[in-house]
Amino acid sequence: MNGRFEVPREFDSTDDKYLKIFSLTSLLVLMVMVTLSVMACKLLIFFGVPSVPAIAVFVIITIAVTATTMIPIPADNYMSGGGNTVAQVIIKRFIRRRARCIYVKGYNQYRLDSEAMWLVKEALDKDDSVLRYETGIWQGIQMEKKEKHGGGE
Repeated sequence: MNGRFEVPREFDSTDDKYLKIFSLTSLLVLMVMVTLSVMACKLLIFFGVPSVPAIAVFVIITIAVTATTMIPIPADNYMSGGGNTVAQVIIKRFIRRRARCIYVKGYNQYRLDSEAMWLVKEALDKDDSVLRYETGIWQGIQMEKKEKHGGGE
């Protein structure tokens, strides 16, 4: 026994099939794509593009986008997104490409610490009455310590 348990089908709300083919996600994608395709076709036909090629192109695009939400990647291919649909993998790769980072504890800690120090310096350099008050108190405490220990000027 490998210690992995499947979620019972009764609890999987995304597995509901509409029209015996589409899951909820793929049905929503289909409706959005049909709406966008109809609007784009009407716009292109208004500008004088022949209607049959425009409709054919948008039907192919709609079928392709909807199919990516229906085709699952086998669970055996866990390194290439196994268990997800093709659309989920494409979206995750796009997001990952936009925001690259390594999730290792302590990685880039020096850069993060230096950015935090820079933000503190920027806050202290501002001409803010609260900051001046707090730094004035800090300077006063330091001067009192010097006078106590005989280090006064």
